[in-house]
Amino acid sequence: TGPESIGFYHADWFGGENAYAYMKLAKLLNVKNYDLNGRLCAASGAAGLTRSLGNGAHPWSIDDINHADTIVLAGANASGTLSVVYDRIFERAQSGAAKLIVIDVRTTLAAENARKYGTFLEIRPGTDVALYNAIGAELIKNGKIDKKFIDAHTVGFDDYRKLVTTKYSLSKSSGLTGITTDQIRSVTNIIGRSKATLFLSGKGIEHQAHGTDMVCSLINLALITGSFGKPGRSYSPLGGHQGSIVNPPLFSGELDNVTIPNKTIFQMMDQIDQGTQKALVAACVQPFVTSVSYTHLT
Repeated sequence: TGPESIGFYHADWFGGENAYAYMKLAKLLNVKNYDLNGRLCAASGAAGLTRSLGNGAHPWSIDDINHADTIVLAGANASGTLSVVYDRIFERAQSGAAKLIVIDVRTTLAAENARKYGTFLEIRPGTDVALYNAIGAELIKNGKIDKKFIDAHTVGFDDYRKLVTTKYSLSKSSGLTGITTDQIRSVTNIIGRSKATLFLSGKGIEHQAHGTDMVCSLINLALITGSFGKPGRSYSPLGGHQGSIVNPPLFSGELDNVTIPNKTIFQMMDQIDQGTQKALVAACVQPFVTSVSYTHLT
């Protein structure tokens, strides 16, 4: 009973101002259990970074946009959700300083602009791994890889080379993805000629059944081209909304009755299942849909 029996939970896209008011309400009620779905939203991107690079932190700066001569947006509707980031990307592409490559199942504003200032690949859902591995195979075949960087900073390259060159031919990958062999070659040539490629992905690849594998296969392209450690070169997942990753009021002490680390949404749902938590107030999120192990609680 009491505040310990109630949990508050909200989505990243709740918005900063709404999240602040929500936290103030939780504080008024002396609620002890509070979490946000950034824990789930960014999980595939963080897992891919950890698997490939050893750490889930985002290894880029927004200033990298100003130094990149090729910018890859994979499954990221940045033009609709991250206007500040996208405006920089668009200005860079429109000025002719960078080629814009957009890979998406939808024709977003970014995709339309990529048709003018680079390339738009309209991919079939769920086939990203095949595309990125085919590009990797072509880069290797054409000698457009950074062997010095690979030798100094990566492991497992021979296994990767064998995988992509034997299992992801242009014709096979084209059939799977719906992208023509000429388009795959064209994108490979752009990346191969680039002096500074910035790879950015969004929830469009991360929130698929094999999202972590998709992230890793994209990171592999950054690794074999040496696209880390210099201005304009990196890979990073993009947040989907302004409330992504953290909510500053929570970590600046506005919700001072909550102890960090707090109960996660999984711990709260376990307590609901056990009958020790009586209520979960969820805003702009469906925890019993996104967490399939708990659908029996609905």
